[in-house]
Amino acid sequence: MMEYTVLICDDELLERQVLASIIESSDLPLKVVGEARNGIEAVEQSEKLKPDILLIDVKMPGKDGITASAEIKKSCPKCKSIFITAYDEFEYVKKALQIGAVEYLLKPVRPYS
Repeated sequence: MMEYTVLICDDELLERQVLASIIESSDLPLKVVGEARNGIEAVEQSEKLKPDILLIDVKMPGKDGITASAEIKKSCPKCKSIFITAYDEFEYVKKALQIGAVEYLLKPVRPYS
């Protein structure tokens, strides 16, 4: 069975840990291959790891998730972006969808029960 690689990018350590834990305890064919604390690290990690899926926070210091995701799309065109944010605003959703987001999750992210 194919396993999909995941890069988690969030400026909050706890969010990264929770997301990794949810993914690792799921029965889904997903493997966390890296973490990034901001958009700059996400771009660097993506170039090295070429993840299948990018779980990325929208609002981060340095480089926001939307900008980083757009850059990652260039070097890693098959990578699917899933945005995570505490902001439930249509403008963010619209921007995310324009650059090809496949999903949009609101914080705090919790596993389905």
